[in-house]
Amino acid sequence: MIKNFSVVVKIAIFLLTLQGMVCLRNVHLVVPESVERGSRVEMRCLYDLEQEVLYTVKWYRGDREFCRYSPRDVPPLKIFRIPGIDVDSLTAHRPAKGPKLPAQHRRDRLEFARNHCEWTLEQWRTVLFSDETRVCLFCNDRRRRVYRRQGERFTQPCFEESVEYGGGSCMFWGGISVDGKTELVCVSRTRGGRGQGSLNAGRYITEILEEHVVPYAGYEVDIPVMHWPARSPDLNPIEHLWDDLKRRVRARDPAPTTLQELQDAVLEEWEQIPQEAVATLREATDAQRLSIQAATRTANGRYTCEVSADAPSFQTAQVHAHMYVVDLPKSGPEMQGLNQYYRAGMKLKVECSSHNSLPAANLSFFINSEPAHKQHVWHRVSPANGSLWNAYSTIQFVVQKHHFIRGKMKIRCTANIYSIYLKSNEQCALEERLPTTPVSLPEINEVILYPIHRMADTADSADKIHGSLFFVLLIDIWYFTHLIDAN
Repeated sequence: MIKNFSVVVKIAIFLLTLQGMVCLRNVHLVVPESVERGSRVEMRCLYDLEQEVLYTVKWYRGDREFCRYSPRDVPPLKIFRIPGIDVDSLTAHRPAKGPKLPAQHRRDRLEFARNHCEWTLEQWRTVLFSDETRVCLFCNDRRRRVYRRQGERFTQPCFEESVEYGGGSCMFWGGISVDGKTELVCVSRTRGGRGQGSLNAGRYITEILEEHVVPYAGYEVDIPVMHWPARSPDLNPIEHLWDDLKRRVRARDPAPTTLQELQDAVLEEWEQIPQEAVATLREATDAQRLSIQAATRTANGRYTCEVSADAPSFQTAQVHAHMYVVDLPKSGPEMQGLNQYYRAGMKLKVECSSHNSLPAANLSFFINSEPAHKQHVWHRVSPANGSLWNAYSTIQFVVQKHHFIRGKMKIRCTANIYSIYLKSNEQCALEERLPTTPVSLPEINEVILYPIHRMADTADSADKIHGSLFFVLLIDIWYFTHLIDAN
């Protein structure tokens, strides 16, 4: 028994050690939970090979392979057609432009690629890619498109004005690495196409290397320089970041109108570019990204990404994710049955509906932004056109005084489908107040008081006093009698 237990322990230690030696790590599949039918879908299979070399990346829908990337094959990307899944592998694009390369330059580029194609991430981590770029104040990048009919080419909506020399420009220097980016430096500003303060060797050493590269790289002397083939700016990944930077500047509203505003905008946008955008420059390849042109209902289902390392390990890992292809309603939810006025004790009944979707939308009611009680709501669905569905939800309850806030009661119906669709319809009802009858006040009669004068203590005066008292008493009796009759 003890011997068997010892064997089990040794096997467990071996497996743990073997797991620590595995170099294929962090395999992760990024697939949208839901997409609208007919839309473009992008999937990503992320992984970390460390010191291994990639052998293949295979994509499956269900149990059927439909795409394979093998970097050693020519061409490296292979598509296995599945009806309804059209992988974006061959589409119309403008031809790429680049400098005309002599034979020697082509050989230098090939040698550079062979010397660095198997570099690990740790080796590339020590490289700082730097370059300069020019940003024009008014520049047409030829990416805008207009839709027009024949004969509308020069109409105002289809016409874009141009400015000579782009209205002036600014020249910037920057650098990026796997772990971050340097400060962006404005090295010159030009107006009318003529340079003012060109970047020469002396300025490059004092303003760029000494002030920015040395502090960033941590070197004091003897900064190692990578041999770079001539006329090969396209090999520098910072070119993609320059493109992203210029897109951000052109998207600003309002757009810069002076060179100073342009310089400030470029520096601000550079600081706002996240490090994730720099890190993904090395990942945006066919080995990790797959695009489906227009998702159909056939594309609905489970997807698998299988990554394999090359010899001698041939380690393989699989990850799975599910994607739903949905049909969204053409409009938001509709509400019927809500009256304009309610008062405490009245019954409220409202129906909400969402039409023509797949799957049927989930409907929820809210009263003054608070979820309605489940016992007050019931749901049903019914088939619509083709395979689409209609969703209905009804809420019914007795209105109470606390349902009114400042004399208003808000009823909202929300329709959602997964995380891709969320729309609401809110209506308001007022509190009905009963009219009040004014209460009449009792009639107020004036009391007349007569003064009583004391007389001398004689018989005649006593008779006068008794007569006066009797007269006042008769007046009081007459007054109270009429007061009682009036009430």
